[in-house]
Amino acid sequence: MQQWREKNYQGASVVTKRLLEWWFVEEHFVKQEKFKFWRAQQEAVEALIYVYEVRGYHNLYSLAKDFQVKPSIDATADDWPKYCFKMASGSGKAFGSA
Repeated sequence: MQQWREKNYQGASVVTKRLLEWWFVEEHFVKQEKFKFWRAQQEAVEALIYVYEVRGYHNLYSLAKDFQVKPSIDATADDWPKYCFKMASGSGKAFGSA
């Protein structure tokens, strides 16, 4: 992810690049304390964006198939982006419910 980040998120949309800048470059304050995402949170979000938007894998089944991994899920009930985002955000532990 570091190389992709250093190349200004090549292949991501303008909107996505701006959102990443807002999340990870600009300063944020919560209750007057500086807030910054943990490195693992940033990398999880970046990885999901890279796989989903840049590489074009819109379901876990296709991703697993291309990497020659037998998925243990029902391909017709593939909600992986929803679950990946919950994992990347800490499953709601930091700010209450997910």
